[in-house]
Amino acid sequence: MKITKEILLTQRDSLEEFLGRRRKHRLDHLTKEEKIERKKMKNRVAAQTSRDRKKMKMENMELAIQVLTEENEQLQERNGVLEERLRELESRLEVTQSGNVLEKVMALNLLVISAILVVWLRKSAMESLMMIPSRKAKAPQRFHRKTLLVAI
Repeated sequence: MKITKEILLTQRDSLEEFLGRRRKHRLDHLTKEEKIERKKMKNRVAAQTSRDRKKMKMENMELAIQVLTEENEQLQERNGVLEERLRELESRLEVTQSGNVLEKVMALNLLVISAILVVWLRKSAMESLMMIPSRKAKAPQRFHRKTLLVAI
């Protein structure tokens, strides 16, 4: 059994060498103090890397908080404007629904007719006061062929 394990280990070592893999470097040649010092150094590096990652994460979160706060303020402002507009439209709707629809249609028709009359009266009054001739389109003048040749 012991021989088979040794053969398997040597086969694995040769396979790892063939594939270019290296086994973990043994630290048997270092003293106990050197091992402790090496471990402390690796721990310092790992701790600094962790602090740097944490700092970057915090900066990113602070930036995200700032952006989201600004966006929230804009959305609240827009919400307030929209709520005010909604209240205005609701009050208009109440006024519209409370009155008689036929009366409103008649009033609107009278308003349109009066606007047409005002425009027509102004136009006729200006024409009569200023003696503005009516704007009829004149027929285009026709030239004789000979006249055109002379003009060219």
